[in-house]
Amino acid sequence: MTISPDPQSPSALQTAVNESAGRAAALWTTFVTLGAYLLVATGSVKHRDLFLDASIKLPILGVDLPVTGYFVVAPLVLLIFHCYLLLQLERLSIKTREYNTLVREQVPIGSDRRLVGYRLIDFPYLQYLVSAGDAARTTCGCSRFRSRC
Repeated sequence: MTISPDPQSPSALQTAVNESAGRAAALWTTFVTLGAYLLVATGSVKHRDLFLDASIKLPILGVDLPVTGYFVVAPLVLLIFHCYLLLQLERLSIKTREYNTLVREQVPIGSDRRLVGYRLIDFPYLQYLVSAGDAARTTCGCSRFRSRC
């Protein structure tokens, strides 16, 4: 990976924002999938298994786990993954804030800034961050996701 000689280069910052958004989108998809899997696995536990402290068989994986171990480890894994996802989204918002500032300085016309914003990945959180930066400076505060004022 080469570093751009110009720190004020919007294309270099745009690439960094797009790469960060791609990672965040993959993490978000994985987090939702993990949450759905844990929901199915937790739903498959019977009252009898809880009462007898029997081992449970995880769906799809087919692994036997002790029920108490599962109900200790599964929420911790989900919590740690969730914290990591939030950290990545925070980093993305910092990069997007810098990108918005740079684009606002170098592209003075609002319609052109919107066209520059379309070069970013279509990750809903990223599009919200880009449109929120523009919405704060409009008279009615409408963002790209809302209808006209």
